Amino acid sequence: MSPPAPAPLAVAVHGAGGRMGGVLCRLIAAATDLRLVAAWGRSGDDRLGRDVGTIHGLGPLGVPLERLGVRGTRPAVVVDFSLPAAWPALAEFCREERLPLVSGTTGGEDPERTLAGVAEVVPVLWAPNFSPALAALAEVLPTLAGLLPEEVALGVLDVHHARKRDAPSGTALRLAQLAGSGTRPVATASLRLGEVVGEHVLYFEGADERLEIRHRVHDRSVFARGALLAARRLVARGPGWYRLADVLRDPPP
Repeated sequence: MSPPAPAPLAVAVHGAGGRMGGVLCRLIAAATDLRLVAAWGRSGDDRLGRDVGTIHGLGPLGVPLERLGVRGTRPAVVVDFSLPAAWPALAEFCREERLPLVSGTTGGEDPERTLAGVAEVVPVLWAPNFSPALAALAEVLPTLAGLLPEEVALGVLDVHHARKRDAPSGTALRLAQLAGSGTRPVATASLRLGEVVGEHVLYFEGADERLEIRHRVHDRSVFARGALLAARRLVARGPGWYRLADVLRDPPP
């Protein structure tokens, strides 16, 4: 007789009223190994109290959009795609409640410093981009850049939808840091156009040649899938600060 299947992982979404929050709720509802137990939005949202599935056109999910807090089933992990202004309250809450945190919020101060107190007691994973392909690129980028002559000029271009507030994007800044190893100058530029989900281009300009690396996202669900993959694996980790590449190396739970 086969052992019973493990209970679904209880997930809370912070920033559930936003676009990424809606994608996360949809994917969690469709997954057999995940269960949405809390949907947290900003305090001034006039949709508070409404079913989060109905808000996003998914049909009722039985979970209302609420302010930050545990009022029902306790989550095993929190997935955050919100705004930097919400970080202090979220960090304090996750530390007090001992809740592992996966965050993709960008545009604020150094997240490692802001969320350091949480990582002392639970596992924390922050990434400016939850694309597995981009995480793989970030791992090999310093080696690639280090093989090129010092005179090669470096540049990063990021293109996103017109509503994105931070420019350059958090991903562009991270790619620039990795390509330049913190010592070489890297030119950055940003475009905010229409409904572009996300695109990053790295330029390595030599005297007689140019190397370009382009990463383009077709659908923002790739970020939500990456964040949920991270959530599945992060809960097995001890307290500390983790990168997406760290958990991508883990075997499936």
